[in-house]
Amino acid sequence: MVQIIKDMDELKTFLKAAGCKLVVVEFSAKWCGPCQKIYPLVHAMSLQYRNVMFANVDVDDSQELAQTYHIKAVPTFQMFKQAHKVTLFSRLKRAICCYRSGFMGEPIFEFCGADAQKLEAKIRELISSFLIAWSPFWNAASQCSGDWKSVMKIACHPS
Repeated sequence: MVQIIKDMDELKTFLKAAGCKLVVVEFSAKWCGPCQKIYPLVHAMSLQYRNVMFANVDVDDSQELAQTYHIKAVPTFQMFKQAHKVTLFSRLKRAICCYRSGFMGEPIFEFCGADAQKLEAKIRELISSFLIAWSPFWNAASQCSGDWKSVMKIACHPS
């Protein structure tokens, strides 16, 4: 299901409710042909990716949000985790790797256009990077009785 967001308060509430889930926000307009074309595909993705939350912001109805999030074209998709926009440097391992190699690349948290394949690739990339980043903690949790100090000790200092 795609949640319709009308103002900043609704977006903040939606992001808070998402918790640790990935959130995909589509900024669109009713008059936009590409927005109309991709909306059913985004809806289908919202049914396929149950661990991802999807929202839609109409830039004409929510000009404050469009301005706050620097929307220059529609459709624009932005990704959030834990109520913060996902950025290249919010992913520590990638940031260190990119910094060392001198590659700064384009941000992974936003793109414009009605490209469903690109959107799905970004969703999969962010889901998998989240699973990889947290897998040591999940593995550690399965090895102990649920005491978080033990989980952290096993995850951070495996034997």
